[in-house]
Amino acid sequence: MPLRMYEKGAVPDPDTISYEKLNIPERYWVSIIDNLYKKGYIEGVYDASTLVSGKALFLRDPAITMDGIEYLENNSTLEKAKSFLKELKEIVPGL
Repeated sequence: MPLRMYEKGAVPDPDTISYEKLNIPERYWVSIIDNLYKKGYIEGVYDASTLVSGKALFLRDPAITMDGIEYLENNSTLEKAKSFLKELKEIVPGL
């Protein structure tokens, strides 16, 4: 969900970010979600791990945190700057 939709009060649907929907292995998805949660970028993550089944997470009312928004904004700005510099290097000889 784009940030501007979230800013307007839209509630994210956990099914839209499921490993099936993203077409990635479940273990990889669990690792990504777990890391985002542990770094404080998202909330609404609950641990459903057991000794038998191993690591398992589920989402209930997932939301991006202020730290998560800041991370996205900073990385977006950094990517734009990198892209600009790359284009500038192609245009200006000797850079």
